[in-house]
Amino acid sequence: MTPYEYEYPEVRILLIDDDLLFLNEINEFLENSEGINAIAVSDAAETAELLSGKDYNVIIPDYRMTGTENTEFIEYLRLNKENIPFILFKSKGDDAAGIETINSRADYYILINHDAEAQFKVPESIIRNIFSELLAGKILQRRLLLEKTISDISSRFVNFKSFNYAVDNSLYDLGVVTCAESVNLLFFDNINNSYTVTNSWFKDNAGGRKDIFVTIPESKIPRLLTELKAGKFIYLPSFDTVAEEGKNDCKYLSGFGIKSLIFLPILINDRLEGFISIENFKVSAGCTTGNIDILTVVADIFGDAVERLRKDSSLIKSNKELIASNETLSAAEEELRQQLEILMEAQKLLIDSEEKYCLLFRNLNFGFALHELITDIEGKPSDYRFIEVNPAFEKMTGLKNHDIAGKRVLEVLPGTEDYWIESYGKVALTGEPLLIEKYSNEMCKYFSVSAYSPKPGYFATIFHDVTDKKEAEIKAEQLGNILENSLNEIYIFDTGTLKFQHANRGARMNIGYSEEELSNMTPLDLKPEFTAELFEELIAPLKSGKAEYVDFITIHRRKDGSCYPVKVHLQITKSGDKEVFAAIIIDITDRVESERELDRSRFILNEALSGSRAGLWEYNTQNDIINVQFTDTWEEILGYSVQDFPDITKSGINSETWLNLVHPDDLSYVKEGLNECISGISDYYDTEYRMKHKSGRWVWVHARGRVKKTDGGGIPQVIYGTHVDISGRKSAEEALKVSNDKLKMLSEISRHDILNQVTALKVYAMFSREIVQDECSNPKLDEFLSKIENGLNIVLNQIDFSRNYQKLGIENPKWYGVSKLIENSITDGLLIREHCKGLFIYADPMIEMVFNNLFENTVRHGINPNNVNIYFEDRDNCCKIIYEDDGGGIPDKKKGMIFNRGFGDNTGMGLFLAREILSITGIKIEENGVYGSGARFEMTVPDGVWKRE
Repeated sequence: MTPYEYEYPEVRILLIDDDLLFLNEINEFLENSEGINAIAVSDAAETAELLSGKDYNVIIPDYRMTGTENTEFIEYLRLNKENIPFILFKSKGDDAAGIETINSRADYYILINHDAEAQFKVPESIIRNIFSELLAGKILQRRLLLEKTISDISSRFVNFKSFNYAVDNSLYDLGVVTCAESVNLLFFDNINNSYTVTNSWFKDNAGGRKDIFVTIPESKIPRLLTELKAGKFIYLPSFDTVAEEGKNDCKYLSGFGIKSLIFLPILINDRLEGFISIENFKVSAGCTTGNIDILTVVADIFGDAVERLRKDSSLIKSNKELIASNETLSAAEEELRQQLEILMEAQKLLIDSEEKYCLLFRNLNFGFALHELITDIEGKPSDYRFIEVNPAFEKMTGLKNHDIAGKRVLEVLPGTEDYWIESYGKVALTGEPLLIEKYSNEMCKYFSVSAYSPKPGYFATIFHDVTDKKEAEIKAEQLGNILENSLNEIYIFDTGTLKFQHANRGARMNIGYSEEELSNMTPLDLKPEFTAELFEELIAPLKSGKAEYVDFITIHRRKDGSCYPVKVHLQITKSGDKEVFAAIIIDITDRVESERELDRSRFILNEALSGSRAGLWEYNTQNDIINVQFTDTWEEILGYSVQDFPDITKSGINSETWLNLVHPDDLSYVKEGLNECISGISDYYDTEYRMKHKSGRWVWVHARGRVKKTDGGGIPQVIYGTHVDISGRKSAEEALKVSNDKLKMLSEISRHDILNQVTALKVYAMFSREIVQDECSNPKLDEFLSKIENGLNIVLNQIDFSRNYQKLGIENPKWYGVSKLIENSITDGLLIREHCKGLFIYADPMIEMVFNNLFENTVRHGINPNNVNIYFEDRDNCCKIIYEDDGGGIPDKKKGMIFNRGFGDNTGMGLFLAREILSITGIKIEENGVYGSGARFEMTVPDGVWKRE
């Protein structure tokens, strides 16, 4: 709230009745009611005339009047004054007329009776209620309009390209919403201590008006500025209601034709930087102090925008200053010389007038100091003494005149470099002026210093603190060096002629042209893919301001004619006061080659998959989604296409949908294999199972996959794999199994018959030996009988071997725990040390016979064996299972023959069969023990055929 309160206007009532007595009674009653101004008329013509001149809040007509029907009159008023409420007086018994009038859109009606005071209080109450509702509605409507205006202004300043454009449009919005004649934006001018108009809006384009101010001195509106600096807004719908202390302010503003105004303060860091002035606005019922104060948000928006604009402009300003510094260096030197001449002239005047000297000395806006030179015994400068310094010097250096006057510089600033003493000494001794710009280690600042000698042995210095300028130059130089030495190509070229103005070292090295050669060239000389028309079309959005930059990929041609792919980032930037194109070029040769190699790899993969008739799949374990590439191969395998899965997404289908296609008998081990990969037990997935074809038949598929992506904890996230149709192989395997079963049956029958015959022959041989022994002794016959018996034993061993050998490879390999195999094979009489716990190998079901044979050989062929040691080693991507005994071992000349069929003192089949059993899954066995120490069998299990649990 401000001290400039404005009360709402009184309620204006228009009374219409041809009964003058009744009209005067109600008029007199309402006139006596506080805040109500009633105007009484007796006919419609006079009413129309009044309505055309002034606004009324409520109209109270009689239901009939002389000269025209009231309903027609109400219809007329409703068409022309539709927002004014109507209260109708009617006599008792005039219901038909009242209904007709109400149907004609009267708002209320009141029966006329003999209790005047009671019946007159009714319209008074209704009037106040109607006006309150109307006023509240207008206030709300006004508030919403103000809030929308503020929202539009706020969005305009979010990412503005032109501050003035945003301000001008916002001033227009404020003028429209407040029905003002003009809206101005003023900012404080430090030099003139006044507030200056920077942007304006005038109603009906009245920009040529002379009665609107352009500057306001602080001294002219002190009372209003006090309120604004306190963060308060000023709301003056009329200068008549202004408090006494604000009269002079308003009188000054009235001289510009201002009758009403709103001031909105713009505060930045709690300091009044300016304000928005809304002049000669229109007061309405919805325009209240409580409503208008929301417009202070606009001032806050302007303040934030100005603060951001200042921050964003700081770097641009530094760059401009750097560029301008080179252009103005000579001017600055000339200015310093002129100042030096002025000071020398001033020195002469100071000698004539001490008073003039003090005045000039105290009011110089640059640092000034007078010194006396101190020399050593040889007359060389060794120090100097402060005589006097001006206030600007004190402010610049922090050294006060009363603290340093009469003291030596090495006493005040002991770290002063010899350079300063020597340079100033030369000025004092020779009288030659000096102009230097140098860094002071003692002050930690850069100074531009002019020195001259007013008289021998003395020198005066003029200081300018140029630290900010030098630091900006250093930063710009560093940035320039970075850009100049960048390996990326950077070009600057003219927006009109397109000729190159500069190319950095990286560009010149890569393109092969010199700076001089490039100065006569344009981008079209380097980009063979572009014509002049195409390039103009490309840069058109930049020139029009529709785009801040454009990125594109094209070809660059070097001076030697070779071409290479590049990515171009092109934008318009400032070079001094001129706009230029800046292009940053990245050589993407490596990227293009990588993309080509990737395309080639994809082509090879697709061709390989197509040639092998394999389908790709990907299982995301995190969201349980299987992504299948529905290629022609998939349709060949299962007959399905993407359209057959309505719940499919871009990521794929859920695993439940996929597993529903798996044969129920195969589902358990399909899930088991996936779970082993998901839980991290196995890195590979290798399973054969049946899936339902679209036609309803079952198709055998071989699924292989590998975990290739895990999270930070090593938990699998993605499994990639292939599916291959193995229905043909499965059919062949089934046919082979049937054939093997028949052969097995035939072998069993044949062995049975042969065994019967061999057994009979052995019995006959036994009987023959008994007969020979009883009747006569014939050594030759005895020898033949022995050979017959040995031959029959060999036949029996062969039959027994064939029984075992026919089982080899019949059943699918399985995983077997090595410790369990050893436990089932242990032979009595041996001390077994086994270290294979947790080791599993993938082998033929006859694997147990391998360990049985090893133990049997130790007992049968070893020399007093007692101990067997079995362990394994993980090395070279394979597993070594070592079996060692202490039974003497195998002679070196026999090591290569023990696995041959038929070699040995017994059947000669044991180690041969062991080798055959192991080879089913790629396991190799050899004996590499030291003869005399014991046998040592080493089984080499390849990767993928062994695991640990």
